[in-house]
Amino acid sequence: MMNFIEYYIQGLVEQNQKNILEVKKTASALLSDSRLKKHDWLLVKIKNQIERYGLKMLVEEVLTNIVNDDYFASMYAKDASKQNTSERLQKEFLSRKNIYIKKLSASGNDANRLMDGELIKGDDRDGRATKSIDFEHQGEYIFAKVTSGQGGGQDNQYRDIREFLKEANKYDRKCGNRKFIALVDGDYYTTEKLNTLKGFETQNIRITNSDEF
Repeated sequence: MMNFIEYYIQGLVEQNQKNILEVKKTASALLSDSRLKKHDWLLVKIKNQIERYGLKMLVEEVLTNIVNDDYFASMYAKDASKQNTSERLQKEFLSRKNIYIKKLSASGNDANRLMDGELIKGDDRDGRATKSIDFEHQGEYIFAKVTSGQGGGQDNQYRDIREFLKEANKYDRKCGNRKFIALVDGDYYTTEKLNTLKGFETQNIRITNSDEF
């Protein structure tokens, strides 16, 4: 059985292939009728690209190139890594190991968060609460991230995890009646970073990845 990162990379490729097909179908529909409002997103992207780079091309030419060329189409397709694909693939991968986790609401009144050592519902209270908790498994609340590479965006995800673990510790000291998991996958999580995260572990709080879950 492939490990999670192999499964994740394969999953991203498969989703990106679907996204390429979607953009090609959209371009084909617009060539037939450019007034289709539901496909305005693609027209906006094309027009912005033409204006940004001063390209001497008509929108119809770009649409035709998208239909006929996968590589050209990929430049206008959605990026699978920005479609919450990581959460779906973590959930699917664990299910292949007969571990079934439940996806929780990411926003709205049913979102689960931690703040001031309490489990709360709803919005983030003007940024004072943690990001929403992603999954639940046999009463355990799971905060999940897949982080690859280095950079500001990756550091923000790491900061989100640490804030979650800090709040989980507050809750643990205050109540001690729930278990929490930080599910972290990806090469961003070096031994040094994992050791920092593991400093938050208690009997009710653990840090793991999809391979070791």
